[in-house]
Amino acid sequence: MWKRLVVLLCAVSLALMGCANAQPEPKEETASTQKEATEPKGDETKKLNDYSWSELGRISAEISDAGNEDEARAIAQKYHLVNDDGTLTQDRKQIMLKENRLDVRLAGIFHDERSDGGGKAGLTFMTVGAIDKRSYNADESIEGGWEKCDLRAWLQKDALEMFEPDLVKALVAVEKRTNNTGIITSADDITTTSDKLWPFSVREICGDVSWDAEEYRGRWGSSFEIDQVLNAEGEQYEVFSEAGVNDHEANAILSLEESTGAIPWWYRSVFPFEWTGYNDSDATGYVCKVTKEGFPEWHDFPQVSAGVVIGFCV
Repeated sequence: MWKRLVVLLCAVSLALMGCANAQPEPKEETASTQKEATEPKGDETKKLNDYSWSELGRISAEISDAGNEDEARAIAQKYHLVNDDGTLTQDRKQIMLKENRLDVRLAGIFHDERSDGGGKAGLTFMTVGAIDKRSYNADESIEGGWEKCDLRAWLQKDALEMFEPDLVKALVAVEKRTNNTGIITSADDITTTSDKLWPFSVREICGDVSWDAEEYRGRWGSSFEIDQVLNAEGEQYEVFSEAGVNDHEANAILSLEESTGAIPWWYRSVFPFEWTGYNDSDATGYVCKVTKEGFPEWHDFPQVSAGVVIGFCV
């Protein structure tokens, strides 16, 4: 009996030793596991500036795939781009523009339509400051509106060379509704362009405007065509609505304090009506801009130099 017990104990010991020395089968790496390894995680310690542009591009794509705005915002909140109260994070991310540094911040979630037909772009950003000071058009003409202006031509080509390659690679073209004619009298004439970098329209910053109704008193007609045209150029971004921006009051978020002092900056919206005799000039068109004090309602000659604050999507 004792011999049988000893033999049994030896067999058990040998079996246990075999299990201890056995090596696990290597786990086959699949496309799914590779994707998991590269996807950004909702790390509670990460803030906007901690994400790379490639990570933000993947986060934006995930938001873009959401079925509705509520789902989109829930995804953004997972990555700490939306606060617990539903507002946008006020964190900033620093970018390089050649040899200069500039901050950007979120302007909106699930806001802009992608030009490739892929639905909504997940993330829209804005620069917190001007990337340059330039004229809207070299001459006094606003013919062709935003689509044909010199500023747009510069933003679509030469300006891209100012940005870091990782950001340029992540940029997504989106549809922007704007007056692309010049002097018009109907919102039906508003058309779209496909842009990777753009200044904001009056409506995208101020929301609904009533300049014609309240200030100009229907100078160009009883139906207040100026307001109708400007109000057809997109929808107000969250960053401005949350800051309380409207069409008739100065706002701190609109005031740009550069190293050389406060500066005015362009909207992409042209003032859509002919106005002659202003400042003894016979110019036939003006472009809307924000004053250096952050007042949202002003316009100037297109050949004048002003700050260029831009939006972009990834």
